[in-house]
Amino acid sequence: GTQRFRLAGGDGGTQRFRLGQDRLWSTREVFKSCAKSFRTLRLYPPSHSFCRKASDDFNELLQACLRVVGTLHLTVSERNLLLDGESVYEESDLKENLARRLFVDGLRELTVEGGVSALESEAFLSVLFEGISTPEADVGGLLEDAMLDHISFEATSALADAWEPPEYLSSESFQAIESMNE
Repeated sequence: GTQRFRLAGGDGGTQRFRLGQDRLWSTREVFKSCAKSFRTLRLYPPSHSFCRKASDDFNELLQACLRVVGTLHLTVSERNLLLDGESVYEESDLKENLARRLFVDGLRELTVEGGVSALESEAFLSVLFEGISTPEADVGGLLEDAMLDHISFEATSALADAWEPPEYLSSESFQAIESMNE
């Protein structure tokens, strides 16, 4: 039969979705909650009850999503986060666009596995908020520093990957540069 999960929404209402049929919807709900949390964190200190509620809602939706999706494998594009090639997050305001921020910092894939604790979920949300609200922050570095057991990412350096050595560069110099990048 079809399994159902109940999600408590931020308005206290209840939303339902079917296991296996609403992967995109449940993932979109996580990122709507993430954006709502960002707005709340901009207005109130993190210890405020509104921020606690937003963080709790994010965690609830993330947990429910992971029950539906299993492991959440997201592709990071310049403007969107994609699940199975479908957009699950987009934001027209480039300053507020989380996908763009992750992309600029080199992230190309983001994976969230089941088993995420409430503390890990809160730390993940905190890293994402710092990334979107602090332009000089490095989201990849923040994720590494947070040591989140169930959240991983793949990153690239577009500059390093696209680098072609000039013809005049000696093989010794090229090897020295390559060894610095290992």
